[in-house]
Amino acid sequence: MNLTFREKSLWLLLLSLLVANGIYFASVLPTRLANVAPTHVATFVGMLILLIIFQIVGQTILAIANRRELAGPIQSDERDALIKLKSSRLASYVLVTGVFCSLCVALLVPGNFAFVHVLLAFWVLAQAMEISLQLVLYHRGAN
Repeated sequence: MNLTFREKSLWLLLLSLLVANGIYFASVLPTRLANVAPTHVATFVGMLILLIIFQIVGQTILAIANRRELAGPIQSDERDALIKLKSSRLASYVLVTGVFCSLCVALLVPGNFAFVHVLLAFWVLAQAMEISLQLVLYHRGAN
């Protein structure tokens, strides 16, 4: 399968997002605490740093490996704009559902731990869905 630099970059973003957040959620769940603890905040910051490192190293390696493709200016056309628009629109439904679920959790569960983590999980899910949809649409075309 011959992937463009943009598709490889999206794959890297998706995988690093899932790995970093998977590590975060595996380390903080399950818990019996009602509120977010300082250790959870430190773990979250560590996850963000890990995500940034994955992206810097990965994008640098991709850029070096694809320097011929990147020799000229990267053009964005109507197809790219349509793909971004469609994927953002569909992912926004996931995010809106997550906000609603988070508000319900905030009303039903004491403390802020469940609220914060349901909201974070849906945010990550929406981002992962947006990236995945972009990959699918690049592969089959944005009709």
